[in-house]
Amino acid sequence: MLFHEIDPEKFHNEYIPYTAEKNDMFIGCGKNEVLAAENEGMIVLPTVGEAVEAFGKDADGAGNGTAPKLSDFRYLFSIDERRFFALTDRETAAFGAYTWKSMRYLRITKPLSLSFAAAVGVQLHQWYQRTRFCGACGAGLVHADRERMMHCPVCGEMYYPTISPSVIVAVRSGEKILLTKYAPTHFPQSTHNAKATYALVAGYIEIGETPEQCVEREVMEEVGLRVKNITAWKNQPWPFSSTLLLGYFCDLDGPERITLQEEELSVAEWVERDQMPVRSADISLTSNMMEAFRKGEDPR
Repeated sequence: MLFHEIDPEKFHNEYIPYTAEKNDMFIGCGKNEVLAAENEGMIVLPTVGEAVEAFGKDADGAGNGTAPKLSDFRYLFSIDERRFFALTDRETAAFGAYTWKSMRYLRITKPLSLSFAAAVGVQLHQWYQRTRFCGACGAGLVHADRERMMHCPVCGEMYYPTISPSVIVAVRSGEKILLTKYAPTHFPQSTHNAKATYALVAGYIEIGETPEQCVEREVMEEVGLRVKNITAWKNQPWPFSSTLLLGYFCDLDGPERITLQEEELSVAEWVERDQMPVRSADISLTSNMMEAFRKGEDPR
């Protein structure tokens, strides 16, 4: 199962300028953190009403704080009938049982629909926070009324949420697959074990190239190998990096000798199918592809 696969629930991201109600869900966002509680191992998100009450109190609990109005909450998206809102124009603080949870926490907690909602909520909140001034003329941006967009009232420039397409590449050589590990400098702010965990060749699609051309380029840049038989696998929205991941399997076209790009990778090695690490519990596209190869379910 991938992170966004929340069936039978359905994610609705069409923008509708709803006004929040107190029983709607509130996604409180910090810097790569989200406000949440936990009940018997399950994530719990606050309601808009709980946020209004909490932010209307001072630190001593007196009711003298400045409570946000319901119209201050910005609609993000819905999952089935549950609507999710955030405060994009003011600071958010922890309150009550709700504490700051890392983005890594969202990858390992249940239910998946709420974890996914929280991660996408943080992705959108961060975009709003970073999209405040026009890059063309420097004027302050304002929210559009009818779509998820910021626009400049001075020069008319329009800004939409940033989504970066990227490829994940499983390179095969017979019954072997190429596994990599990131260099220590690749995730300097990482709070999890990304540097120690096996991954696949990956990279962002550049201007003027197709995903398949990106596959060829990234494999050559990172490990110095040529590939053929490039076959699409699955894709995945990945809110942790505002990325759309496109998965591809391909076959080695030439010798197995690896030339490592040391600025990005610390390890790149061929691993036999029956020696593959088990990654069935992870919800990332990388793990999905590694598991498909380990089980012999990869496309040929």
